[in-house]
Amino acid sequence: MKLILENWRKYVNEQNDILDDSANLIIKAIRASSETGPSDDDDWGPYKFHEVAARLLDPNLSTEENTKELIQKLPPLAKNNITRVLGHGEQGLVFLLDNGHALKVYKGRGRIADDGSGEAKYYASEKAKLFDQTGSITTLPVYDQGEVTIGKSKIRYVEMARFLPLRTFLENTGRAPVTDRGGTHIGQLLIYLEKYAAMKLNPDSHAAKNKDPYQIASQIKHRAQESKITTVELEGLRGLVLNVYKQYGEEHLGDLHVDNVGVLEQSVATGKPVFVLFDP
Repeated sequence: MKLILENWRKYVNEQNDILDDSANLIIKAIRASSETGPSDDDDWGPYKFHEVAARLLDPNLSTEENTKELIQKLPPLAKNNITRVLGHGEQGLVFLLDNGHALKVYKGRGRIADDGSGEAKYYASEKAKLFDQTGSITTLPVYDQGEVTIGKSKIRYVEMARFLPLRTFLENTGRAPVTDRGGTHIGQLLIYLEKYAAMKLNPDSHAAKNKDPYQIASQIKHRAQESKITTVELEGLRGLVLNVYKQYGEEHLGDLHVDNVGVLEQSVATGKPVFVLFDP
């Protein structure tokens, strides 16, 4: 009986340590961000960490109350600790867990009245493919996803494989996206790959009509060369775009860019990077 009680106290202390470590990390990140002031972009923001956190959490609770409740209710944090912030965007925060996975907490895009349900369906579908073995190499490894309520605020979450955004991958390999009058070369490459997918899979669609396949192929080759994308990488990106179009339709390809297409981190060193759509 004494041993049971000692083990129970040890377990409780471990849980409190996880709660404290993870909560303190988030609270420190929010406070550090808030010291930098508000975002400069009123139309498309907020993009700063503390502003995104404020959109996610219950305004009637303190930062400490929100954060501790978040830690207690998120299933991926029942046995895992947050080790650092990986990034943030308009609608969510991304953390690294000590199991090597990425944890994203998010809502919908407020400026377009999106509640995040479409994104949640995408993650649920990718998760199902992982477990029923119907996915492809471009399937995003999703281990858990769902929704929790923090105070009066509903927050969605997804635990997935760690990835590098395409922009970061290119910067790390000496190929930082170059911008010209038409945007970045890699951004233009993604647009032409979308047109290629429409022509191949849905030739009667608006995106495919009146398009010259030879011109599309020429532009893909040109943009890939300008972006310094290798042949292997180009075929990986082509496979991703085709698979997303086939599985989810044109609507998931309307906003492909270097910050929502990623590379699975474990594939980087292989010379054959695996590209995924992590933020549909």
